[in-house]
Amino acid sequence: MSNRKQKNAEYMRKYRAERKNNPEFMENQRNNLRRFREKNPGYQSNWFNELPDKTERRARYNKNYSTKHPDKGISRRKAQRNVPLASKCEWCGSTEGLERHHEDYSKQLEVITLCKTCHTKAHQRLFYRALLALYLPSD
Repeated sequence: MSNRKQKNAEYMRKYRAERKNNPEFMENQRNNLRRFREKNPGYQSNWFNELPDKTERRARYNKNYSTKHPDKGISRRKAQRNVPLASKCEWCGSTEGLERHHEDYSKQLEVITLCKTCHTKAHQRLFYRALLALYLPSD
């Protein structure tokens, strides 16, 4: 989003917050919404009708993924039940957005606690390591 759009969105949030207790302002907002819905009768219903397709595709993707990678789901569930999250990220020490990370899914209870940022970096590192193994000959 451009800087101008951000400033405009910020201004509108502040504008509405200051006026939300004003009955005249709220009545005007309701009237504007009613007029918009009258002019665009299919606007909201079209969006709602498209939603089941997305959820169906998502469910199909999840089912295919879990059948292709059953070890990942089993390892994840076993770790969630048996290994508590540490109080901080083992790499950077952050206490926000902690997650479990498996280096090897065959070792189901061997997990480390990482924050979201470090978890992403860990998966990138694994990806590049696998890529290098494909293209560089081993000694």
